[in-house]
Amino acid sequence: MHLFAIVTDRVERFAELNNAIAQATEGAAVSWHASGAAALSSAGEAAPDLVVVDGDLADMSAEAFLRRLMAVNAGINTAVASSLAHEDFHQTYEGLGVLMQLPPEPDRESSGELIQRLKAIRG
Repeated sequence: MHLFAIVTDRVERFAELNNAIAQATEGAAVSWHASGAAALSSAGEAAPDLVVVDGDLADMSAEAFLRRLMAVNAGINTAVASSLAHEDFHQTYEGLGVLMQLPPEPDRESSGELIQRLKAIRG
């Protein structure tokens, strides 16, 4: 079974991603976390295969979340939903192991691309 974590307090923005995970990944479980702190606590207990983090968390920046997540488990794959321009995104998240930038409200196409990238690196 594959475990996915989505970190956001705006669940409706990630509905397409949730649907794509359910359709493309048999036996997938998605855990939802309304804050970075809750997701970090959970990741320490059971490491997800992928964490998708909203670039607009209420309790910390996505960058701070990823730095703290790396301290918990640097092997967790991550993606960030962000409206930053490509160059700004790259500069902000360089060295944090981010698999992909998603739009602020991931659509079917970007969600599918993320799942394909994850499958490609997992073999």
